[in-house]
Amino acid sequence: MPRKYNKTEDPGAPGIIDDTYLRLSGLSNNANSKYPLALLKMMKRYAEDRIWANDIEEGKSVLKFLITLMEGRKGIKAMKKDSKRKLGFLGKEGFDRFGNNKLFAPLMKWERLKENAEIIEKYAKEYQDAFNSVTGSIRQKEEITDILKKLIPKATRIQVSNQIKRQKAARAVDESQKRLYVDIIAQVELRLVGTMETIKALLVDLQAQKNMQHLFAMLQGLIGFVSAVGGKDPMGVLSSSFSLIENEALRCNRGTLQQNKAKIKKWLKFGKAYEALEDSSDLNFDKMDIRSVPDMMKADLEINKEGLLADLVCLLDVDLSPHVTATFKSEIEKFFIDGGTRIDLIAQVMELDNNIGTYNYDIANLKETQKQIQAVNKAKDTPIADSIRQEFLDNLLNIYEELETSFSRQLYLFYKGFEFRSLWNMDENMARFQRRAATLAKGTGYLRGVNSLTRALLEITNIEMAARSCFTSKKPKIGIYKWSFDKTKDPTMFKELYESYTTFTLDMDQACRDCYNVRLLKMYVELYGKAQDQSVPDKVRLKLKPLSRSYFRIGDQIKDFHQPIASWKYLHFDRFKITNKDKCRQEKEYGRDGGFYCMAKHDTRLTEMCCHPLISAPCDDALTGEEECRSVFGTYNISIPIDQTLDCRRQITYKNCKSLKRELFTHMNVWTTFMYWPETYPQTPEDCGIQKRNVTVKADVEELDSPLVLKRDADIN
Repeated sequence: MPRKYNKTEDPGAPGIIDDTYLRLSGLSNNANSKYPLALLKMMKRYAEDRIWANDIEEGKSVLKFLITLMEGRKGIKAMKKDSKRKLGFLGKEGFDRFGNNKLFAPLMKWERLKENAEIIEKYAKEYQDAFNSVTGSIRQKEEITDILKKLIPKATRIQVSNQIKRQKAARAVDESQKRLYVDIIAQVELRLVGTMETIKALLVDLQAQKNMQHLFAMLQGLIGFVSAVGGKDPMGVLSSSFSLIENEALRCNRGTLQQNKAKIKKWLKFGKAYEALEDSSDLNFDKMDIRSVPDMMKADLEINKEGLLADLVCLLDVDLSPHVTATFKSEIEKFFIDGGTRIDLIAQVMELDNNIGTYNYDIANLKETQKQIQAVNKAKDTPIADSIRQEFLDNLLNIYEELETSFSRQLYLFYKGFEFRSLWNMDENMARFQRRAATLAKGTGYLRGVNSLTRALLEITNIEMAARSCFTSKKPKIGIYKWSFDKTKDPTMFKELYESYTTFTLDMDQACRDCYNVRLLKMYVELYGKAQDQSVPDKVRLKLKPLSRSYFRIGDQIKDFHQPIASWKYLHFDRFKITNKDKCRQEKEYGRDGGFYCMAKHDTRLTEMCCHPLISAPCDDALTGEEECRSVFGTYNISIPIDQTLDCRRQITYKNCKSLKRELFTHMNVWTTFMYWPETYPQTPEDCGIQKRNVTVKADVEELDSPLVLKRDADIN
């Protein structure tokens, strides 16, 4: 390469490179094909190492180059799709470097997640020792018979089969969960369409159709949903809608629509692209801004909800009576709630797609490795070439990567589960996963990665010990509170309940400002109204399910988590034993205990929503998964299931008999018992100080006579 020297420099000193003759050009398909598959796999492994080491930029650069090299290549579709998926999530707002939603929290208690991590750690350590032993044998040119002896004591070959089974089982769980979410999304979208039809009919009756197209375009854009209810493609209407917003800026001056114009366009674009997909795993991150969904969309919607409502009503440019305005706002608010639920579900599906895609790629690699080991085993009496030895070693390394990945995933879930329980930020701790086990110890050529991950496991164990000391001295309280709904105040909710199921929300504005880490322990729901037919049993059965989001206060912040949607909880109540606060108080004034009119923390009518020692529900059944106690605050699905063929004389059933009339219920009470920390709560382990550990933690108990109130940070002032 030509070299220029400065006039004053010594000829032997470093010079200046003349790079003016260099030209940038792309690689042809023919040139790409010359890169061997083994090299592509090595590059992908290196990129993943850098990502797990939190070197995001280096990982992104390698993945981008790798994808370029795979263009036009046949037989590597799975590798290319997996690489694109990883690249699509890297550095994107709302996602961590593992491709998980940053707000993700597992459903299972962290204690069980820790046990799972320790089991996988044992497998990985055994394999690490076996691999290092095999590496030494290959370097010493030992025969394949001797090499295989290194594998047999550690049951390495069995681990390959077991790892495939574990990966398939995990994939099956995620695929089942995805099917559930896709079905629920379809149901929610039907509700959204129904709400839009209701709004349309309301506007037609009021002869207020002037700006209806613009209203529907804005509504759909705000939740990333596209429907034909408005009559025109909302994307086509959007430009004129923005012009209308600008023209009406002085009159409709809440400003939230004006401020969110760019975001609305982005969200609607996402909704249109998402609607066209047959399978959500085909999301093309090259053409879609992943930052538009889910969390930024949901957060902006919640923060700006009141202003958006005011602006949308103003845009109608028609005088509405207070009653009609209230009805209109109620429908839009319902639309926003369902829209937010849909956004949450899409976020869950995207995360599951990411997991499923990774499992598909890993399982295919494991099967290929399994074939290679079997082939080498058959040739154990025959000398093999160095290239075959290296390929064999490379396949063993693939298996080890899978075991290490399983360990890392379980460790990640453990960290996230601990964060969900304690509310302590574990991001910095997780960033210390400096290397995967596939990374060689510097200068040795042997695997040491599992040792690093084991240190991460020990580190959080130390934090766990500090937490136990901390919460021994900072005792939680148990509270009881009732939310009430009725047909007059919540007409849409009861209309939906009469038809099939509905949602209700226990908002953050129902808790005191210094009640921290409020966790739902038990719940009881009862409905009452007009008398049912005499043939209907006293016991009425309900189905209830918390949706994915949980909100907690810690210090001056609100922490938001996404959990997988839990299974239905089956509740019941006696329609002749409805609680009544006034009658409860009256009974107590007469010196009686109040009977069924009152609700106490140990009332047998309350149904456990999680396992916890404070409610005499020990977590000792490993097969049930031991669900973590989530926040009281969030959205719930509720249904009054009816079997239209069920005779009312039958008692063994989870549904109600055919004579029950849902529409006779006009009021609903939702009782909750929960634990919380009053006045102060440690925001980090350092806030605790290390106290001497006691054997048990006893909770003080009190009933809250006034509403519990947490306000979102944006609303505090």
